[in-house]
Amino acid sequence: MAFSERINGPGISVPGFFDGRDVRRLIFQTKKKEKTMPKMKTRKCVSKRVKKTGTGKYMHSRAGSRHILTKKNAKRKRRLGQDGEIKKTEMSRIKASLPYG
Repeated sequence: MAFSERINGPGISVPGFFDGRDVRRLIFQTKKKEKTMPKMKTRKCVSKRVKKTGTGKYMHSRAGSRHILTKKNAKRKRRLGQDGEIKKTEMSRIKASLPYG
């Protein structure tokens, strides 16, 4: 006995009235998904440029140490090689870009 005969009655076969596709559609419509809050997205450009230290500070690499190093003196090149700390005025933007730390 087909499913449509069980729904429509024996011997009554109305083509396309309650075939398998309609049954699947009804089943999927009746299932309710749990409503959860959407995930917050991390700004990947910030996550690749900034690192969080153990004490909670954010550090970045300094600009100007990649090329044209011959005209820069040794003290300047050493200073450019060290990471710099993100300023307090920029912290709100950085924290918003990195919601999970």
